[in-house]
Amino acid sequence: MLETIEKAELKSALAATIERHARRLERFGNDIFEHPEIGFREERTATAIAEALRGLGLDVEEGLALTGVRARLRCAGKGPTICLLAELDGLPVPSH
Repeated sequence: MLETIEKAELKSALAATIERHARRLERFGNDIFEHPEIGFREERTATAIAEALRGLGLDVEEGLALTGVRARLRCAGKGPTICLLAELDGLPVPSH
């Protein structure tokens, strides 16, 4: 039961944090959407992602598989391990 409570509290805290930063997150997403880059040419997008992650105080690795970005958050103590994977590239769709 304790584990369920901890998960619910974590989920609630995460949702509240996202809500507090919703406008900034929306602007960030819209900026990326407005500047699409096709596969292995996402230099602008990768730079924006890396800068945003550094702004959160994370150690960032860039240039993985050409334009990939990775950041790790290391926390002391017990807690969940999460992974977030996102595609940075746009797809050329002539009819769009």
